[in-house]
Amino acid sequence: MKNGAGVVKSHIKGQKRRPSQSRNRTGIPINHWCNSFWKRAFDLFWAVLLLAISWPALVVIGLLIKATASGPILFRQVRLGKDGSRFEIFKFRTMEHKHDHQHSHITVFGDPRITKIGGVLRKWKLDELPQLLNVLRGDMSFVGPRPRVPQQEQDFELLRVRPGVTSMATLAFRKEESLFEGLSVDQIKEIYTTTIVPLKVQLDRSYLEKATIFSDLDLMFRTVISVSEYSRAVSTRDELLSMIDTSGRIENLELALEGD
Repeated sequence: MKNGAGVVKSHIKGQKRRPSQSRNRTGIPINHWCNSFWKRAFDLFWAVLLLAISWPALVVIGLLIKATASGPILFRQVRLGKDGSRFEIFKFRTMEHKHDHQHSHITVFGDPRITKIGGVLRKWKLDELPQLLNVLRGDMSFVGPRPRVPQQEQDFELLRVRPGVTSMATLAFRKEESLFEGLSVDQIKEIYTTTIVPLKVQLDRSYLEKATIFSDLDLMFRTVISVSEYSRAVSTRDELLSMIDTSGRIENLELALEGD
C-alpha cells in the first residue's frame, strides 16, 4: 500500500491541471441574502452580543499571551475583503514574534513556530475571537468565504461578498494541519494549491448560491460544535482523495456536510 505522500503525488500527477480560479470570470448566481441589509444587521447583532459576553475571556487571553511570550498580543495581516478592498484581520498571536514576518497561511501539525499557549488557542479556535472586531467594523461577516492574502490566487466571484469567520470549507477542513504531516514543503504547496484550494472554492461557491439566514445559523452552530467534536472534518489524505472524482467535484463532501 502506498504511503500518504505517494498517494497524493500519484493523484496529482494523474490529474489534468485545471485553469487557475483567478481567471474564472463567469458569474455565479449569488443569493440575495449574502449582500443584504439583513445579513449585516444579523452580523452586528451577534458581534455586539458575543463581544459583551466574551470580553473577560479576551482580556485573560491577552494577558496570558503577554506574560508567556514576547511581542504584540494581536497578529495582524492584510487580507482581501468585499470587492477586493484590503483590511487587517485580527487574531490572537499564536506564533513566536520572530516568525511573524515569515508567517505563512499554511501551517502543519506540530509547527515549531507555534507557542505553547498558541497551540491551546488554535485547538479551541480561541485565536479567532478578535475577528469579532472585524465583523463589528464591517470588514467581515460571520459566515462567508475565508479571506485570503493578496499574494494568493483569487477567485473573483468570492470577492463579491464579505469574507467570513467560518464557512462550509472551514468545517470540512477543520483538521487541515494534519493533512500535511510528514510531507515536504514542496509537497505541501502542491497539494494545497492543486487540491485543497479548488475544493474550498467549490464549497464557498456552493454556499453563495444557497445562503440564507438559516444556513448561516446552522454553520455558526456547527462551527461551535466542531471545536470539540471535529465533526465531519477531513483529517487524512486518503479521506481527502476519496472525495475527489475525475471531474474535481465535491458532491460527496457537500452531502456529508448537509447530512451532519
